[in-house]
Amino acid sequence: MIEITNLSKRYAQDKHSITVLEGLNLEVGEGETLSVMGPSGIGKTTLLNIIAGLDTDVDGDVVVDGRRLRELTLRQLSAYRNGTIGFIFQEFILLPHLSALENALLPLMFSDVPHREARERAQAALESVDLDGMSDRYPSELSGGQKQRVAIARALINRPKIILADEPTANLDADTERGILDLILLLTEEEKTTLIIATHKHDLAAAARRIVTLEELQKR
Repeated sequence: MIEITNLSKRYAQDKHSITVLEGLNLEVGEGETLSVMGPSGIGKTTLLNIIAGLDTDVDGDVVVDGRRLRELTLRQLSAYRNGTIGFIFQEFILLPHLSALENALLPLMFSDVPHREARERAQAALESVDLDGMSDRYPSELSGGQKQRVAIARALINRPKIILADEPTANLDADTERGILDLILLLTEEEKTTLIIATHKHDLAAAARRIVTLEELQKR
């Protein structure tokens, strides 16, 4: 499903170059659940962004579902992200002027799904994350856990093959964190979705079937 070979990422800063990832190798199988661990700032989010095709200015090879990302055009990358990737961010990233339903259906706005079907699918997605009856609520009217549930519904609405979860419970209390984690695992298992969780928390990482550290994936 995912094959990463000798991946390196460098950022230009002033007159210097900062290396975030260097010589990274990783394979992730279809339907696998994987936790990538490491302290803040080591490059976990960068790795997820690269897998999502959000950052293609890299050295090395990234092949996802048979597609070499560096060879895709901007339009192909956009289609890849919308059809293959679901991203769960730690900051929720909900649009404040849109309702929960409208936030959940955002990915379908960039597809050829008819509007009525999009709303029906968004409603079903909200129901799958136990937000039935809250379709018309705005982000300011939702708790942190409810906001993350909307974000999960949004990530899953296109039935993606891969879910990338970047510290998905970082802004939640302990009780809510466990419920959100269990929900992510349940929904991805039901859909046989590949799940990659980036985290620095051992209890969160332990939920995946395989755990790796960013340091051990790299040649440094």
